[in-house]
Amino acid sequence: MKIRKTVNYFVDCGMKSILNKLLLIGILTMVSNSLSAQNWINVKDAENFDKWRDFVVKIKDTYAPDSRDIYLSVYDDEEQAGKYVIETTSTEIQSYVLNEEKGSTFTVKLLPDSDLNGKTKGIINLSVANLRTRPSHSAEMATQTLLGTPGDVLKRLGGYYLIRTPEGYLAYVDRYGVQPKTEEELANWTSRNRAIYVADYGHAYLEANTTSPRVSDLVMGNILTVVSEGEDYWQLEYPDGRLGYVESNRLMKYDDWKAMVKPQADSVLQVAKRMIG
Repeated sequence: MKIRKTVNYFVDCGMKSILNKLLLIGILTMVSNSLSAQNWINVKDAENFDKWRDFVVKIKDTYAPDSRDIYLSVYDDEEQAGKYVIETTSTEIQSYVLNEEKGSTFTVKLLPDSDLNGKTKGIINLSVANLRTRPSHSAEMATQTLLGTPGDVLKRLGGYYLIRTPEGYLAYVDRYGVQPKTEEELANWTSRNRAIYVADYGHAYLEANTTSPRVSDLVMGNILTVVSEGEDYWQLEYPDGRLGYVESNRLMKYDDWKAMVKPQADSVLQVAKRMIG
């Protein structure tokens, strides 16, 4: 009864129009989500494809219900009219299609894409890279990832790469945000002496002084490889080969930092409180 009176009070105070707007936003959001969910089917002749729609929808519902974990795209086979390509990261989908004997209609293309020429690994190349749900700057942000984070590079689409983060999320990052590597190159990078930025925020400089041009901004958790260590400045290397100097009192050896990290509630909260504001 109290809840009903409270609702009526807000409505009487002019909240009715706001509630209507919220309802409209909710409807638009559902429509948007519905349209977004269909973006994985990209065929020109939708009417001709209708006889296969239930088959591919079943694949998605069974093996790729969450596009953040499993990539799935269905599109026309440009070399064979009336045929289709199922592009995915899932070997289970590949096996299912073959077992259903749909090979005469569907070709399964497993990612990573062969067009990457073996550069199927990558290292985040910006202090904070924005990862998006679609290859567009206007697309919804899926997550963010820090400089020096390794991951899988799955496909290039225009000026974007589809990548998989260490947590398993799939998202798009623009080509400046990640430096593609071969497995050997990534192994070499991770085996090198690395430093982690432990201050809240700062910059790397072209020379060993804070008045020289800036190479980039840096935030807590950024990881770069060490070229040389001076008393006041260390020279560091970015994944794409850029060099910069960073004040030594803002850095720690990555291995030393990793050894002292205590992922407990109190320590996590202490760091979180530093981010307030």
